[in-house]
Amino acid sequence: MLAINTLEFLKQLKQHNSKEWFDAHRSNYIQAKENFTALVNEVLQQFGKKDLSIAMLTAKETMFRINRDMRFSKNKAPYKNNMAFYLVKGGKKSPLAEYYFHCEPGGKSFVGIH
Repeated sequence: MLAINTLEFLKQLKQHNSKEWFDAHRSNYIQAKENFTALVNEVLQQFGKKDLSIAMLTAKETMFRINRDMRFSKNKAPYKNNMAFYLVKGGKKSPLAEYYFHCEPGGKSFVGIH
């Protein structure tokens, strides 16, 4: 289950999206990431029972980084305001489509299935 402090961290990150703030709150990020990883592991365990193509994946193979690639973006915020994972045979870098979960406070969370 996703903990309230994970959502609270993402809310605060949206308001204070800077490296200085992130570094000062790194312990909160680590807790949020651990909580999100536990959620991913639970989803993998449950979905893996029905879809054997994802049963052997690890959370690390499915979770996206919180750091943004700012090189070609007008938005220079260094971090994403969400946590997400992608369940597909081969992990998040696979060209195949399956299940996507996007967790973002403010009613912006969603699940995609292809």
